[in-house]
Amino acid sequence: MYALPGIIYVVFSIPSYLSYDYGIIYGFYLRGAGSTAFLIFELGFDYIAIAIFYIRLALQGIRLLIMVVTYASLHDFILYYDVRPSYYTGPGKIFSCKYNYSPAQMFLYYLFISLPTLIVYLMYELLHLYFVLTTQMTSFFAMIF
Repeated sequence: MYALPGIIYVVFSIPSYLSYDYGIIYGFYLRGAGSTAFLIFELGFDYIAIAIFYIRLALQGIRLLIMVVTYASLHDFILYYDVRPSYYTGPGKIFSCKYNYSPAQMFLYYLFISLPTLIVYLMYELLHLYFVLTTQMTSFFAMIF
């Protein structure tokens, strides 16, 4: 999480460093040979290509942010959720009932309600992270190649 500002800096500084390295032929590096003989048109097309390159990298930053937020959601769930079987959360604590449940009822509630809910939510978080990473990487590679 602490590396995110560094990643954003690298993503946005790549075009600047490339333009510094290539100098005046940076537009040729991005776009290739010109299709018209008019210098003004080619200059405009080169500036458009440079702007498109910056926008594509900004979209990569948004893609990275989506993946980090998804990972942070799973991380918070794993780190802060209490799964101790000794702490049986009964329906009395959920619905504010005054009925005293026996330890057997509390155990059965934990076994058939709380634990399956925990497992389903964990599977949701894992699959959500998997699908987000898969789709983002697929769209990244589709855009690059």
